[in-house]
Amino acid sequence: MKKRILSLLLALVMLVGLLPTVALAAEDETTSGTCGENVTWSYDAESKTLTISGNGPMADYTNGTVDPAPWNGLEITNVVVQNGITKIGAFAFYDTTAENISLADSVTTVGRSAFSRTRVTNTNFLTNNLTSIGKTVFQNCEELTDAVWPTGCKA
Repeated sequence: MKKRILSLLLALVMLVGLLPTVALAAEDETTSGTCGENVTWSYDAESKTLTISGNGPMADYTNGTVDPAPWNGLEITNVVVQNGITKIGAFAFYDTTAENISLADSVTTVGRSAFSRTRVTNTNFLTNNLTSIGKTVFQNCEELTDAVWPTGCKA
């Protein structure tokens, strides 16, 4: 009987010891921040939506391992770039799960490899105001079937 009580007590102590770790892990997931001088990002986990807002260009990043975007690793289905953003940074959405992308008409430049290795299936989100698209923007987008470049845009 004493062994059973001692075993139950030990199991309870172990469970209680894990609680702070679980709580801290939930708090570690950052859901907003800056991604340019006057540009911010926010993430809604429920709708899996990443929203970029502010004025001016987004920051450039490198691939997902060297200097990734701050939202790298989040499960993103929707990307909304609001009016006022002028540039999508290099490698901004590299290797994300993004499928639905919406760019404001204020975006004129898309940086190198910005959407490489995403799940995007078409380029209908590219506005006619784009004047420059970086190299390998859609590299390794295996589900991408049609790429329609806006009129007057140089790649």
